[in-house]
Amino acid sequence: MNISKFWTILVLVFVILAGADSPVLPGSFLNIYNSIYELSPDIPEENAIIISLTLLDEYERFGTIDPLLMVAVGYRETALQNVTGDDGGSIGYFQIQKVAVDYLCMFFNDIEEAYGQLPYHEALLSDIELQTRIAFRYMYMMAVYWWAGDIDQAIASYQGGRGDTPYYRDVIAIYDSIKGEE
Repeated sequence: MNISKFWTILVLVFVILAGADSPVLPGSFLNIYNSIYELSPDIPEENAIIISLTLLDEYERFGTIDPLLMVAVGYRETALQNVTGDDGGSIGYFQIQKVAVDYLCMFFNDIEEAYGQLPYHEALLSDIELQTRIAFRYMYMMAVYWWAGDIDQAIASYQGGRGDTPYYRDVIAIYDSIKGEE
């Protein structure tokens, strides 16, 4: 499914016509979208919409991972900036590494097909939807299959750690702040 064109335009029309606080848009979309903007006011609006819609779509398909948790991960990884890290090895808002994509491609044909269309790993910078799907699915796979449903271990593992790591504590603090549970 290609959210990037049709849904972005549709949501932009609703936002413009109805205003950001309008009940026309689903509350869950606004919650994610507003959380992204509160954390990173300089993020391009189209990218915030694509991330929000993609997280909702992934959650609808797979459940388990709260989209707001993924917003917290993106903020911890890059302050919600679409950048490269680790000398070019980590890509995008969620710092996707090629080894993670290769792993996911073994289980998800849609990820394999979409990623296979890219000329090289760094091209993920231009595909916000795919970056977001990969990040969500990677967290999902860790939570469900590596850690038998333990979201806390999955969060720590996202950056290669285990248990109560500084990374885990940062993500949880951001997540709690987003949810208003500081």
